[in-house]
Amino acid sequence: MTDGAGPIRYRDHGVDGTVDVPAVPVVDTLGAGDALHGAYAYAIARGEVVADALRFAAAHASAKCRYPGVRAWLKTL
Repeated sequence: MTDGAGPIRYRDHGVDGTVDVPAVPVVDTLGAGDALHGAYAYAIARGEVVADALRFAAAHASAKCRYPGVRAWLKTL
């Protein structure tokens, strides 16, 4: 469960955990959820464990928030 800039809470095989979200200067959050879910799916598909996949996804969602709109951040990938 995401909570904006707060930690992501998750349960994996009955074990609860949290993943911190990188702090960034926020310009626009539009599309951050899409970035998070896409990056998470990609990380899981390449075999990462849930906590690592969430860290990867949180980093990409946070990076998106530094740019206006939904596409400007893509040039940073």
